[in-house]
Amino acid sequence: STIPLHKTINKTTTGLPLTDEQAKNLVSLDQIQMVLKILTNEIKQINKVKNYGPENQKLYSLYILLNTHFRFPFRNELHNLTYISSPVKYKKVKDDLTRNYLLKEDKELKFIRNVYKTAHTKTSGGQKIDTLPPELAKMYKQYIKNFNIENNKELFTHLKNSTDYTRLFTDYFRNSTGKNVSSTILMKVINEPDEEGKKLLEILKSLSMKRGTTLENLLKYYL
Repeated sequence: STIPLHKTINKTTTGLPLTDEQAKNLVSLDQIQMVLKILTNEIKQINKVKNYGPENQKLYSLYILLNTHFRFPFRNELHNLTYISSPVKYKKVKDDLTRNYLLKEDKELKFIRNVYKTAHTKTSGGQKIDTLPPELAKMYKQYIKNFNIENNKELFTHLKNSTDYTRLFTDYFRNSTGKNVSSTILMKVINEPDEEGKKLLEILKSLSMKRGTTLENLLKYYL
């Protein structure tokens, strides 16, 4: 499909196919890392004084969710994340595909996502299961302990929907950077390929055009 003109212009100036509103709120990777550093210091202070009230829970959730975006290219679908404390207990709820889960399996934690934007599409849909890297799993375990999250309970009860999820980020980033940074912008900035990656992508796109196939099929069947 054709990229709208305003997105084409923004791609030329920013390197990313952004809408006008997203381009206006674009931040650099260094700015995001700065915000994460500030958040990390705030969380250290919360842990030091052991003040785990509702306002600090919002801050703590932002901290681990921002860390999550640094490791996974998720959208804003983790607002309904439900904690399941063992595989045995997961068997009781696994048929409920209206929720996303954080499953504790021995020493590991896993994201099990059933609800996300493209969940019902043929090419990219279906259930997604991702194992958290150890450092991220440690953050989630600390959050579960600090805020007494019980089995089959939502981790982020203060986030009722994706709008609340987005607002959690935009409010904090607006105060820190003056920009309304959403999960979409985070994904675009954090996962933007370097110059070599961009060149490789252009080569692959060119090959797929010459072959007369999609980039997905090129990678799957011909390379």
